[in-house]
Amino acid sequence: FPSHDMVCQTQRVGINNYRFDVAPGWYEVELLFAELQSSREINEAFLNNLGNESKQESMKEGRIFSVRINNKLVMSKMNLMERVGESTAASFTFRIEANERGLIVEFDQIRSETVLNGIRIRKL
Repeated sequence: FPSHDMVCQTQRVGINNYRFDVAPGWYEVELLFAELQSSREINEAFLNNLGNESKQESMKEGRIFSVRINNKLVMSKMNLMERVGESTAASFTFRIEANERGLIVEFDQIRSETVLNGIRIRKL
């Protein structure tokens, strides 16, 4: 896989789910993330939205989301800024059993928008 830093320079924002049509069996699913929005940008957005309390709180606290793969919670209340920091690539790997529906990766928005920088699926 190419350098995580290279892959994590771009990202999908506001995603809900991905479905992969794979044969039943066990798979290793690697999710790649990076918080591309700097704390400075978050603070500037916070200041530009004074008076809009719901948006202020969202920006001040950073983005938080959960991830499920085939209905199994694999990441709960992930806050990239707190867990990884800004502009830092991070990968999280999970072993998941696919069924006749394949693999379904779902993102649950808690605060701000969900993101994903890359994904790799490998049959075990």
